[in-house]
Amino acid sequence: MRNIFRLLMPIVIAVALGPLIAGLAVWVLAVATNIYTGAPSIADLFAMSWVYTVFAYVVGGAIALLAGILVSIWMIWRPPNAIVVIAAAAIATSAYLAVGALGFLGPVELNNARNNFLFVLVAAIVAAAGCWLLTRRFLNWRWG
Repeated sequence: MRNIFRLLMPIVIAVALGPLIAGLAVWVLAVATNIYTGAPSIADLFAMSWVYTVFAYVVGGAIALLAGILVSIWMIWRPPNAIVVIAAAAIATSAYLAVGALGFLGPVELNNARNNFLFVLVAAIVAAAGCWLLTRRFLNWRWG
């Protein structure tokens, strides 16, 4: 029973923390861009922070779920490291947006897949690295 919980933890962590980290990273990027260019006011960016987070959960929830499943499959054989977690995020992002580019996920994801692939890929990699850094001490375990 304990091993089942350990195999489910990457999925839970990826879905719960991944989009949150990605949304916060996009918000920090918006604040840095604001400081550099002086476009909107900082108060507007604080008001928009929840929008970035909700949008990260809408777009990145399925990607995080798929990446968590890939890491969980990897954990059957050995504990994951940063390369495995980042590769799972890159594979999940590429697969999800490839399906979106084929038009199976509707016109919104068709447009997102064609125009925002690199942005979503970088956000997914940052989120995967953040999740791994927050949970790496819990990943040292052995079967048995």
